[in-house]
Amino acid sequence: MLKLGVLTFFVVCFVNGQLTDKTRTPNASGSDVVEAVVNLIREACIFPNDKLYLRRLAYVESMDGLEANTYRANYYGGIWQIDQDMFQQIATAKVLDDAKKMIKQSIGIDWSKVQWVDLAKPLYSGLAAALFTLLKAGNNGIPRGIEYQANFWVNTSRPGQLANVFFTKSNKLETGCKRTNALDLVFALDSSTSLAPQDFDVAKQFVKSIVDSFEISSDKTQVGVIRFSTTVDGGFNLNQHTSADGLKKAIDGVQYKSGGTHTAEAIEYAIKNLFTTTNGARLGSSKILILVTDGRSENGVETLRQAAAAKAKGISIFAIGVTTQVVERELNAVASQPTCTHVQILNSFADLDSLKAEIEQVSCKAPAVLTPNKYVYGCNSDVAVQILPNVKAGTTVTVMVDEGQVNVYGSLATSNPNAIINDFNSLATLSASTSFYIKGDKAVSLAFVSNKAVSCKTNFTVNVEQGMMAHKNVHLLCIEDNIIQNCTAETLQKSPYLILPPGRNNYLGLCNAIPEFFVFPERNDRFIFCDGQGHYFIVLCPLDSIFDSNVLRCIPGRLLLTPITTTSMPLTSTLTPVPTTAVPTG
Repeated sequence: MLKLGVLTFFVVCFVNGQLTDKTRTPNASGSDVVEAVVNLIREACIFPNDKLYLRRLAYVESMDGLEANTYRANYYGGIWQIDQDMFQQIATAKVLDDAKKMIKQSIGIDWSKVQWVDLAKPLYSGLAAALFTLLKAGNNGIPRGIEYQANFWVNTSRPGQLANVFFTKSNKLETGCKRTNALDLVFALDSSTSLAPQDFDVAKQFVKSIVDSFEISSDKTQVGVIRFSTTVDGGFNLNQHTSADGLKKAIDGVQYKSGGTHTAEAIEYAIKNLFTTTNGARLGSSKILILVTDGRSENGVETLRQAAAAKAKGISIFAIGVTTQVVERELNAVASQPTCTHVQILNSFADLDSLKAEIEQVSCKAPAVLTPNKYVYGCNSDVAVQILPNVKAGTTVTVMVDEGQVNVYGSLATSNPNAIINDFNSLATLSASTSFYIKGDKAVSLAFVSNKAVSCKTNFTVNVEQGMMAHKNVHLLCIEDNIIQNCTAETLQKSPYLILPPGRNNYLGLCNAIPEFFVFPERNDRFIFCDGQGHYFIVLCPLDSIFDSNVLRCIPGRLLLTPITTTSMPLTSTLTPVPTTAVPTG
C-alpha cells in the first residue's frame, strides 16, 4: 500500500476502543502476550524457523511471565529472562547485524538504541531471546524436538541446569490444537520414482501423527489426502472419514505408486475435487494444502499457475521439500506468504517427524481466507479470517448479529489480531453492524470474538462483497500526504487505503466543532484527526516515521512510547479539499 515517492497513511477509526499492543507494555504477562510476540517475530521473518523454541523458552524461563519473580527489583530480562551479560553479547555481536536491520525494517525498533531496561516489555524480551538464540545456534540452527532443545538450552543459556527442567515444562504446552472454527486440511503426497516405498510410508506416518493433534469430526477438522506422481489418485475426500481411527486406517490404505512429479496436476486436483462443498469443504473454514515433495515439478510454469489459482480461492499452501533434489525457489513461489513460515526444507524423509509440532501449530492458527460470499459462524467462539481485497474495486466486509454482540479486532501486521494486539477494533451489535472498506494489495486480518457474557448466543454473519458496499450515508475519510477530505462513494472507489466507518465517541473528549489535529498521547508514530462532525480517526504513519506537529505530517523519526502531552492544532488553510480526481488510484 505504500507507493514510492508518495507519503501515504493507513487510516484507522476507533468506534469502541483504542489501539492495543500489550507486547510493548512493561511487565505484561500471560500466554496470549507470549504468543502474540512469537507470532510477530515469526511473521516478520526475523526468526521464522525457531522450531517452537521461543514459545517453549518463555514458559520454561518464567511460565510466560506469571512466575512471581519474573519482574523482580533491578532485573529487566523480562519474560524470556535475558540476563544482562546475554544482552551485552547481543549488543556487540556483528554477526547479528542483518537480523537487527530486519527488526528495524519490519517492526520499527532500532536495536542500537535498546537498553536492557527495555526488555521489561515482552516484545523486546522476545526479540532479545531470538537474537541470543540466533547467536548461539550459528549455522547449525535450532535443533528440532524438545529433548534436543533441552540440551541446547543448558549448553547455551543455563549451564548447571538440568535438561529435564526444559523437557518437563515444555511438554506441558503440548496440548494439541484447540481450534473453535472449522479446518479443512489436505495433504498432497509425492509418490514419484525418486522416492523409495519406505519414504512414502514415512510420509504417511507423518500425516497420521498430525491427525492425532486435531479433533476429527464433520464440524471441526476434516482431512483429505492426495497421492500424486504421473497421475493423481489413490487418496480420499474431506468428508469420507469423520473419526480419527477411520481416518488413520484410510491413510494406511494409500499405496505407493511410482511415476513422475506432476505437482501442477496435484494442486489442480485439490482445487477441483477436494476443496469443493460436494466433497466436504465447508464455507468459511480455514483451508490448507500441505504439499510434501522430494523434487522439481515437471511443469514449473503450470505448477505456479495452479498454486496462484488455489490461493485466489482462499487455500493456504505449505510446501515441505525433502532431500537436496527440491528447488527451493519453486517451493517459495508455490507456498503462501510469508514463505519463511510456509516453506520447510528437510534433508530426508526421516526428518519429517521432527516437523510435526510446527505443522500442528501453523495449521491450528491458520485463518480462513474469505472471498466474496456470505458466511455464518456460530457464536461462543473465536474466528480468525484474512481478507485479500479486490485490487481494482476494493472489498467491503460487514459483520452483523441478530442479538448480543461480536467484538472485531483487526491488523495489517499480524495474522492473529486479538484483544492483546490489534491495529483497530470495533463492535457489531443488533443496533449497529460494523463495516470495513478495504482497498489495496495488502491482506487485512480480522478476528471475531463472541465468547463473552454479552456476546451473541446463536450465529453471526460476515458478508464479504466486492466493491464499496457500505451505506451511502456513512461518513468516511480518505487521507494521502497532507490532503484530508471527506469521501464519497466515487472517491472511495479510487482510494488505495484501508477505510473504516468513523465513530462518534470523541477520543478523550478532544474533538470540537472544527477540524483539528492532535498529537497521539501514547506514541508518536500516529496522530488523531477530528473532522469537526464528532468523528475521530487514528492515522498511522509509515514505517520508521513519526508525526511532526509543526508541519502536520509524518516525517522520518524514531518511535517513542513515553506519554506525550496532548495539545490541539487547528486545521491549516493549506489542507483544503481537493477534487475527486486528485485522489490517487490504487
